[in-house]
Amino acid sequence: MVRDILCEALRGAPPEVAARGFVFTGSLMVSAFAGSRRVDALSGGTSSGADLDAVVRDLITFLAGGVRALAAAARAASGVD
Repeated sequence: MVRDILCEALRGAPPEVAARGFVFTGSLMVSAFAGSRRVDALSGGTSSGADLDAVVRDLITFLAGGVRALAAAARAASGVD
């Protein structure tokens, strides 16, 4: 199961953390590719949501960091690290 693979990859993160990270990741991926022009507006036109290479590069970096941070916080809270 995906959750078990994530638990292992995240150095023993609890299953609920892996599941939550997986759901957050899916939600953000859907949002990033929904065709929104929010990035265009927020960046003042210096960045484009239509630039899929940049979207994918930045999304992967953001998602990986977020999931790792969830796992690290869970380990710290449990006293394991």
